[in-house]
Amino acid sequence: DHADRPITELVARHGIRDKQFIHLHPASRWLFKCWPAEKTAALMDALQGHQLVLTAAPEVKERALIEDIKARTNVRNHAPCIDLSGQLSLKELAALTARARLFIGVDSAPMHIAAGMGTPTVVLFGPSGDKEWGPWQVAHRIVTTDHSCRPCGRAGCGDSKVSDCLVTLPVERVLAAVNALLVCHATFTSVPPELVEGQAALRTCSFMVRQACPERSRRAHHERHGRKRSTSRATHLM
Repeated sequence: DHADRPITELVARHGIRDKQFIHLHPASRWLFKCWPAEKTAALMDALQGHQLVLTAAPEVKERALIEDIKARTNVRNHAPCIDLSGQLSLKELAALTARARLFIGVDSAPMHIAAGMGTPTVVLFGPSGDKEWGPWQVAHRIVTTDHSCRPCGRAGCGDSKVSDCLVTLPVERVLAAVNALLVCHATFTSVPPELVEGQAALRTCSFMVRQACPERSRRAHHERHGRKRSTSRATHLM
């Protein structure tokens, strides 16, 4: 409650609408985990029409990355993003991201906070392992390149602090993940009220989910039937 009250005032002051904005946290204390500024700026330009909110830690390197990103955006084509970098505590960051429609970031603590708050998450992975450190128990998309050397766990290629697997990650691939998750999440949250009862509602909702999120549906199907098979085997052995 102590964190939510100032965030309520902050979003009201900036005209930020609950579940209508995209939260971008493109920075990390480890800059070799970050996407190049020009590519983040290009993604923001491609997301014109969405309300965008930027955050980062108050550290000098992270704030410099944010300023570089903002300088590269084509603000003539869309409303300027709202920059809250360096202004929020971790609790306030959590309160903000809980209100977001979508979170976009890299392998960092704020990404895990967003996932923990149940906010659909798009995360870019470079040298760190997405299988070990990716978000879980939340709608998400992990975006990587096909480099055979990743994940290497190094501080950039040859410990150079620059990760080729992130430098070469196309804007189009990230944008596709963002759009897919926006559509998927919209399907889960926009079932008409009159369809909340009865078997027809269940069939309609199930169909909508399968159409929008086939990967998620297949995974749920395998998990469900895997549990049934496990239960069946356990019963047989008793």
